[in-house]
Amino acid sequence: MEEIYSFEEIADYINKRNLAVSPEYVVSYWTKKKWITKKGTPVKTLAAVVDVANSIFLTKKRREKGEPTSNLKSLRKMKREKEKLEYTKFTTYNNQLQDDRWIAFRNFVLTARGKRCEKCGSDKHIKIHHPYYIKGRAAWEYNCLDVIVLCSCCHEKEHHI
Repeated sequence: MEEIYSFEEIADYINKRNLAVSPEYVVSYWTKKKWITKKGTPVKTLAAVVDVANSIFLTKKRREKGEPTSNLKSLRKMKREKEKLEYTKFTTYNNQLQDDRWIAFRNFVLTARGKRCEKCGSDKHIKIHHPYYIKGRAAWEYNCLDVIVLCSCCHEKEHHI
């Protein structure tokens, strides 16, 4: 079977969508396949022709870089990690302390460690203190043992205020 779409049509479609694949790659890919899909039917749309070839092209590029290609869990994990880094990079610490995840972590720590200052024993104005921070980690992404339960007075002393 011969090409259903001209080289120019394919190139125009790629340019409009700003895709990574080249028109030469698309034509070469489908020529080898004789313009037939895996189901054994001829390719029907320009979008299918280009998008399938683009997907194959990007998968090959990922393999060359050693990135996951077909494991959706790995791809989703990479996306979550990137989003998490962007979140912590652009979110102030005070905003993190308003987040539901921080509130849940704080409540968990207070339940597990008790609602008393670990320095003086006070149960007034209790805070959760991070003795150290890890770059890129949100306030709630610590182990319960990585934080200390302190009253406001002891917390200020820890921060030398």
